[in-house]
Amino acid sequence: MSSSSRVFRRNARRRTDEALSHARRSLRDPRALHAFDDLALAARRRSWLTFRPHVRRHRHLGVEVLTHLARHAHAFANPPTSWSTETTSPWVFASSLANHLFGRHDVPVFLSKVWYGAAVEDAEADRARRWFVDFAAGRRLRDLDLPIILTRRMEHAFLHSPGHLSVYAALRRAQLIALGADAPLVANVLRTPLRSPQADEAFWLNVIHFLVREQERVDDRSVSRIVEYIDHVRHGCTTTLEGRDAPALRPDYSLKGRTLASLLRDIDAWDATVGRSGGMDWRPSRYRPMDIVDTDESSPRWIITELRTDADLYEEGRRMHHCVHDYTNICRSGRSQIWSLRRLNGDGTWRPLVTFEVYPFDNSIFTISAPCNRQPSPELMSIITRWAEREGITMDC
Repeated sequence: MSSSSRVFRRNARRRTDEALSHARRSLRDPRALHAFDDLALAARRRSWLTFRPHVRRHRHLGVEVLTHLARHAHAFANPPTSWSTETTSPWVFASSLANHLFGRHDVPVFLSKVWYGAAVEDAEADRARRWFVDFAAGRRLRDLDLPIILTRRMEHAFLHSPGHLSVYAALRRAQLIALGADAPLVANVLRTPLRSPQADEAFWLNVIHFLVREQERVDDRSVSRIVEYIDHVRHGCTTTLEGRDAPALRPDYSLKGRTLASLLRDIDAWDATVGRSGGMDWRPSRYRPMDIVDTDESSPRWIITELRTDADLYEEGRRMHHCVHDYTNICRSGRSQIWSLRRLNGDGTWRPLVTFEVYPFDNSIFTISAPCNRQPSPELMSIITRWAEREGITMDC
């Protein structure tokens, strides 16, 4: 092992120890605290927690998993100390450990994402974790308190969801499939805010029925335009290019009696008013992209580029097998920026290798993820570090 690799792992262990100590202090329940200690010991033995963590102000993805699991110690069917899977994949880590702890019934890997997230009180996240615990204990999904009522067909589709989807996106996908949506429509709806259940879900179900009926005539671009327009008309959530909030027009807006043609005409007029050209995008950040061309023609060409549309985020998440598409709203608000390190091939195609998040307010890189949220190689990290130094960004991860 090289000296740089040794330093890399030593720093990772130090940050992991700090995160474990911080998480331990946050637990008040004695049973949860005891479970956390057992979980930390088991995870250490399987080595995953010694790899480079995603850390910022005591946040560590692996330790957050252990913290949330420990808070459900009352439901453990098996002790943490008997867990024996060895893995370096964070998704397999969470899935294997959670299935072992609660396991009377295997839960799909994608559902294990519920165990990630900041170790703070979050009612919606806690609700999703209870779904996992109850399903692992043998309850039917259709009997759980889900935001979307499942039919038998929807349940089957949900349990066979692709691994890169969040739990809520998987629920929406299952609903669309059960209603007869084809694959392009499913993909296009999941690129919109409808990938998550909405507060007025009954209304949006009517919108989904409308899209399914019109799916043969609705192109890729129109789906996101329709959803954004209707959301604006009812809730006034759109900002014009001049930075002014566009007011809500009709909170009681309905699709009753409307045709696709009339709806698209309304959207065209709205686009002209708020200065949009369709789709969801946002302003570029102040940072510059990077194009690295080696003098050796046999060497790969690297680019670092900002992802500035919901379609960019969706494609990145699909190809990298992570949930970066869930960052659409926070990117639109300007609170976060997503960048991608890619390798360009000689035939003009490209391959995403690393996705990373930049916080513009403190000028730092927060999280860095290779495919399936694995750690990037030292070579790829050196390229990102080179870009960050050029842009004056700190590596806070």
